[in-house]
Amino acid sequence: MNMQPDTRKGLSDADRAEIERLCSTMTKPTPGKISNKIGRDVGTVAWFMITHGLIERRIRYDGPGSYIQGGKVVYRYTEEHDRRIVAMRRDGKNVREIAAAVSQEFGITRTPHSIDVRLKMLAAYEGGPEGEA
Repeated sequence: MNMQPDTRKGLSDADRAEIERLCSTMTKPTPGKISNKIGRDVGTVAWFMITHGLIERRIRYDGPGSYIQGGKVVYRYTEEHDRRIVAMRRDGKNVREIAAAVSQEFGITRTPHSIDVRLKMLAAYEGGPEGEA
């Protein structure tokens, strides 16, 4: 039963339970397949899967250093950036402090939200610098 994505923000408890059920029963669960089944936005489903350990991906540092999205230049995180933010977090810095420091150090504006999301991605994905001490 494929559905059109629901434009409401967030997931209900029923949505979360269904995502977890589908992840445990599907042969190859992906955010796209699951979002089609439950009628929710693929990005919302992917974020839930990432932050709840339901998806396996690796941090990759290949590809272009920047790209245009929505008319704005987006700068990818490099391995050096990730090492720095993880080290600062381990030193007890909060996301606001980390964002200010790395923005100045690397000359790329990073918001506290961007740092928070990146730290969550690094914690959820395999192969990022968080595993190195």
